[in-house]
This record gives sequence, C-alpha cells and structure tokens, in this order.
Amino acid sequence: METHRPLNETDALSHQSGWITRIANVRVLALAAFLVGGAVVLADRPFTHAERGDSSIFDYIAQSIVRGQVPYRDVIDLKGPGSMYLSAGAIAIGRFVGMRDIIAVRWSHVFLMGLLATITFLVADAYFENRLASILAVLIPFMTSSFSSQVIRGTQPKLPMILFGMVSLLLVARNKPFWAGSFSMLSCLCWQPGLMFTGVAVLIFSRYLTTWRDSRALKVMLGAAVPLCVVLVYFSLKGAIGDLWSWTIVYPYRVFAPETSMPLRETFDNFWAVMHRELLPFPLIAPLALAGLVIYVAARVVRIITREEEALSANLFRDAVVFPPLIYLTFCMINFQSAPDLIPFYPFIGLFGAWLIVEAGRLAGTAWLKLATLAPLAAMLAIIAMIVIEHTREPGDGALPDQDREAQIVASYLGLDDKIFSHGMAQVLVLLNKPNVTKYLTLADGTDNYIAAHKPGGFQDVIDEIEMSAPKIIAISRLRNVRHRVELEDWIDQHYDKLQFANLDGIYIRKR
Repeated sequence: METHRPLNETDALSHQSGWITRIANVRVLALAAFLVGGAVVLADRPFTHAERGDSSIFDYIAQSIVRGQVPYRDVIDLKGPGSMYLSAGAIAIGRFVGMRDIIAVRWSHVFLMGLLATITFLVADAYFENRLASILAVLIPFMTSSFSSQVIRGTQPKLPMILFGMVSLLLVARNKPFWAGSFSMLSCLCWQPGLMFTGVAVLIFSRYLTTWRDSRALKVMLGAAVPLCVVLVYFSLKGAIGDLWSWTIVYPYRVFAPETSMPLRETFDNFWAVMHRELLPFPLIAPLALAGLVIYVAARVVRIITREEEALSANLFRDAVVFPPLIYLTFCMINFQSAPDLIPFYPFIGLFGAWLIVEAGRLAGTAWLKLATLAPLAAMLAIIAMIVIEHTREPGDGALPDQDREAQIVASYLGLDDKIFSHGMAQVLVLLNKPNVTKYLTLADGTDNYIAAHKPGGFQDVIDEIEMSAPKIIAISRLRNVRHRVELEDWIDQHYDKLQFANLDGIYIRKR
C-alpha cells in the first residue's frame, strides 16, 4: 500500500500548471501549509479575544492539572482528557519562559492549526495524488473566518481530535497500521467521537473485515490499545479510574445525550442554520464539498464495479477518507450542539471541495486549465481579503484586556483565604488563576440530577457543600438548563448581592 504512484489523469492537470510544477515539492508545500494555517489564526488576533464559553472551562481544567489536580476526580467535564493535558503542557512551558497561561494555550493552538493545515495537505496529496488539489484543500477552509475563530479563545478539544484523526488517515495511506491505530486513539482521547478513526483503520486494514491473516487490522487495535492503556493506568494510579468511566462514558450516554437530544427535523434545522451562518460569506462551500464527497464515493464504486481497481488492491486505502465525514455527519444528526461541533468538518470541506474543483477541471479539458491553474492563487487572495475585512472589527464578545481590568476589581474584593464559586463562568477562575470551591463547573444538562442521585440528601447536599466554604465571590451563568435552578437562585438571593460589570456579567459578592 504505497502512497506515491504513477500519475493519473488528475495529476496530468497539475503537472501542466507551470508555476505549481516549479514549486511542487512536498516538503516545501507542507511547510507553506503550516505557515498559512498559523498565519490565518494569528490574523484573527487570538491574544486579544475574551476568555469565554467552554474553552474557558477547558483552560481552567488545564490550570487545575498544573496545580496537581486530576480531571474527573477533582474537576469535572465529560470530554476525554487529551486536549486538557496538551494545554496543561503548554501552560507549564509558558510559565517556564514567563508567559501567561491564557497566552501560552493560545500559542499552542496557533501551532496545532499550522499542523492541521500541513496534515490536510499531506492527506490530500496521499489520497488524490494531485498537488493542485492539495493546495486547495488547505486554502478552502480558510475562505471563512469561522474555522480559526472557533479555536482562538482557548482550549478546544475538537481541534486535536481532528488533527490526530487526520494523522491516522495519513498513516492508513502510508500502510502504517500500528501508528494509525495509536493516533486514532489519541483522537478519541481528546473527544470520544474520534473513535471513528480507529474503526475506519480497522475496516481498511482488514479489507472490510474479510481478512485478518496479514495481522494489519490487529496491529491497528494494538496501536490503539497502547495510549488507551497508558491513560487507564495513569488514572488508576491517581485513584480516578471510576470517575473517568463515570464522566466520559456513563454520563454522556445515559444523561447528556438524552437531555440534549432533539427531534431529527429540529436537529437538522439547527445544524443547517449554524452551518450557513458560520460559513458566511461563502455558505455554498459546504454543499460544494458534499457534492465532491458524493461524486468521489460514486467514482470509487464505479471503478470497483468495472474492475478498474480490484476491491482488495493497494488502492483500497482511498476509501478511508470518505468514512469519517459520513460517520460524523450521522453523529451530528443525532446530537448537534453549536458552532464548535463544525470543527471536524473543515478539513473534509477542504479535501472534497478541492477534489471536485480539480476533477471538474479535468473533465472540462484544456478550456478549464488556465482557470484551474489560477484557482490556488485566487483562493489565497480571497483568504487575505477575507482576513483583512473580518479582522478590522473589534472582538464582538469583549476584549481580553477589558476582562482583565474587571477581573482585577474582583480580585480586590478577595482576601488571602477567600474562595470563589463558579458555575458556567470559568473565565473568572482562569483570569485569576483561582481554584473553584467545588469540582463541578456546570450543573446544566442533567448534571445536577446525576450528581444528586449519588448524594444522600440529593441536590441540597451540593448546595450545602458549597455553602460550607462560604465563597466570597460567585460567578454564575448558564442556569437555563439546570433542573435545580430555583434552589440555586434562592441560595444566591439569600447570601449574595450582584456586582455590575460590563464583560463579567454574573458576578456576586457575599452579603455582610
């Protein structure tokens, strides 16, 4: 199963493209892709945007890890631990060189986005064997600012999840089953849907479950088992294996999924509305990529039926690239939450959008050749124009310096031994680098009932535990989906007065 073969018809198109031919060195273009990915994120001013949302929760968990705490045992979230430990590593390195935690994490995401651009280029080169398509695959996702905007505010588990997944696809193409399995499990350990890459690798290396004699599928599973076992041993040694299972497997399956699921029609409407909004001003790139995916699948099926390629030939690996977007689309139709859920789609939007453009050029013949040759340059100019337009605006969610000023006011209310309780507003904890009085960062989406079921006194025990610490400051948001919202609000009204802030809304101080 080799990656580089004699040129096909699509290759002939790119080799007729003069300026592409002159720079068509894989290493040079891969480095260029890295620089483009990093530059686009930097153009989105990652160091000025406010700390907010789920990213602030993951940043807080990363800080907690650096403090010596253990996820799931000492601080709760339902996603795998991989991305939080990556950010914890970035924080540790940042502190060593005197860099602030938030900035260190965002620099790490600039680096990860550069790596993702490089891997996207290499995957396109391996599966399509066309340099023009490979260049376009990197550029197309950046035609909108949405991709970069989802990863610039802090830790985003879906970014390393898709990065490791794309590495797994590359290793499938390069016939490296053990390492394909290892990276697929790293993807899963960042966010559980990444397990689909393990399944795809097993499917391809077993030739659709028809043969196991060459042991390649078994090597995939062995490779996947290594990082999984490392994680299980680590959490066992920390006394947190039960918590890991409870919060990453039991809770998402039994509580979170049923609590957040919607009828299929509502889910599709929400998915389509978010997709259309996030891909502005070019919402048609998603249907374009979907059309490319469908035609690519059809072309693969036709080649197998007509025996242009034997189903069990070395070219079977080319099927691997179609399964993750189809599986993930199915997952989104079951449970789609918000814009960050689109992150795993962007590399595939680039891949199949690029493939369709190049394939259309090949079918159209020489009349399309000059336009197809200019497409990468035109796309690059469009990206630059989009960045200039998008980033002349001030951040719409409040800037980080404004948050810092208000956070320092909050800090002035705190004595040496005073504590903070945060629910849904982990940004306050991150900005002040303070631990929460409880391991629960949010009680929404059935979390409160799930916790209460394991308490003798129910949810009142949760409130009593918080009250025992008598936190001086509380930061509260995201109460809409909390089932015990009334009890929380009654406790707040009884013990706290609200402080007025423009950016950190939801801050309360304990009554005297």
